[in-house]
Amino acid sequence: MCNIGTGNTGIRVKIRPVTPEDWRSVIHIGASSFDYIQEPAAFFMERMLKYYFFVAEVNEDVVGFVDMERIDDDTAMLTGLAVREDWRGRGIGKTLAKFAVHFLRAMGFKRIKILTLSTNAPALHIYESMGFRKIGQQGDVVTLEKEL
Repeated sequence: MCNIGTGNTGIRVKIRPVTPEDWRSVIHIGASSFDYIQEPAAFFMERMLKYYFFVAEVNEDVVGFVDMERIDDDTAMLTGLAVREDWRGRGIGKTLAKFAVHFLRAMGFKRIKILTLSTNAPALHIYESMGFRKIGQQGDVVTLEKEL
């Protein structure tokens, strides 16, 4: 599976399943994006092996990732989306989020949930612009949902 999209600056983004050759890049991007994760290598290795996990490439360079997991027969969770710091603000995150919606719809899910921090304004903006709605908040963690 491969999806070619464009970021908001016309950058060609290739989205494909993660491979073992990507693991180092994914762990680096994940560790720098989610600094609260205690052991990022173990955390992301497990996710890459167990869940729907895709990377975004620009010119064969991994610049971001998205991972998703099944909650039940109807619901999936977009559990992680990260873009390398030097590639942020170019539409890569929105391209990954759109890919996740299309992928999960094709897999037969009826809704998607996302957890994000209330302080993550860029992520909240992307998700809300795509039709996700806030359904709850616990502390700093916002839950959003979209019916497919």
